[in-house]
Amino acid sequence: HTPNWRSDENYWGYSDYLDMKSLQDEANNRISQISRVLDKHADPKMKGPAEAMDENNNVDVTGGKYFPYKKDGAEPQYLTWEAKLESAFKQVDYMLKMMFLVTETSPDAFGLSESNMADSGIALKYRLMRLFSKIARKKMYYDKSIKDLLYKAQQMDVYHNSEQNYDPEIPSSTWRDGIPDDPKELAETTEMLDRSKAISIEQKVRKNNPDKTEAWIKKEVTRIEN
Repeated sequence: HTPNWRSDENYWGYSDYLDMKSLQDEANNRISQISRVLDKHADPKMKGPAEAMDENNNVDVTGGKYFPYKKDGAEPQYLTWEAKLESAFKQVDYMLKMMFLVTETSPDAFGLSESNMADSGIALKYRLMRLFSKIARKKMYYDKSIKDLLYKAQQMDVYHNSEQNYDPEIPSSTWRDGIPDDPKELAETTEMLDRSKAISIEQKVRKNNPDKTEAWIKKEVTRIEN
């Protein structure tokens, strides 16, 4: 059982979206209101002189009809009003910022940075510190549960399959932060560690090739040493 975060009164835990519901409802309400206003502006009502109406008291608004009017008389025109949509859009932006704040998520993770600058890998990670703190808590919630699940799966495999003959072990895990590494910064860091003799060849290869398998890493180390 992986309950996420929970209190002493709730065994099942709480959803990450618990505090988001009211903000999401308000954002949906404001966006729906903006859509209704835009629909009204796309099909506005008309006002004008009585002679614009036909014998059935209808007005032809399909275009191509000429309405004569006197200089001081009533002029046919559309009824429009100031919808104050700027304030509505500002509120939607505010709701979005509050969602990021409540969920401990950085806008940079979604490409919504206001700086409009290409940050380096290290600079980006500094801007995502709050998100990394949340990720670290997720690791605590899920690390033990996933290891227990895999360990029990091995036990069931050995118990139900007579051909399997191995001792189940609790696996080790390495969690990454999910942010792409900057190859240039990674190479510079490896070079500094190498000059200070603080890293082995195997670790250099592993550090610069995090997606490669252990077999590939060992083969690459052998090629470098030879």
